[in-house]
Amino acid sequence: MRKYDIFGRKISQIKAFYYLFFIFIFLVVGYLLVTNIQNNRYQDLVQEERVIQRQINTLLQNTNQVTYHEIGEIIQYLPNTFDQNKVHRELEYVRNLSGLSLASNYQVSYQLDAATPFTHSLPSTIKFISMSVTFQTDSPDLILDYIDNIYGQDTLYYISQMNVSYQIEGVVSVSVLIYTFYNDVILT
Repeated sequence: MRKYDIFGRKISQIKAFYYLFFIFIFLVVGYLLVTNIQNNRYQDLVQEERVIQRQINTLLQNTNQVTYHEIGEIIQYLPNTFDQNKVHRELEYVRNLSGLSLASNYQVSYQLDAATPFTHSLPSTIKFISMSVTFQTDSPDLILDYIDNIYGQDTLYYISQMNVSYQIEGVVSVSVLIYTFYNDVILT
């Protein structure tokens, strides 16, 4: 290898090694820096995951417990009469609240003095009303909202059965059998 270039200057073989050494040091420092940044970011995400998990656990522990009462405990709080207009307004409100206001063929048929849907015996003053709700919709995900909103009303409802049939055109036919009841006693 030559020691002088064409202009007569001495060629230094060590300059190339310095460049390679500085590039190597730069790459090692860059690798360590990126690794450190990624580890810090990972630790932050782990801490955030722990906080979110604690919040989820707190929410799960603080959820309201569902309390079931015997009929003897709630009989005094049942209404004494059946107000069909009030129930019809509630069902219309639930329909609109659930986003089913555009549902086609929405019909509610009432059967006063229906048989009890329960297997155990109840006092003879408890009267049942069955309501058959039928409609068609192209948004099947709104059906569960409809059911949840029914349970959220002030009137006590019992959903005995629900049939959902999918048709070829993407339309869903829904039939729901709902019961409500009242305590037929005369208050003095």
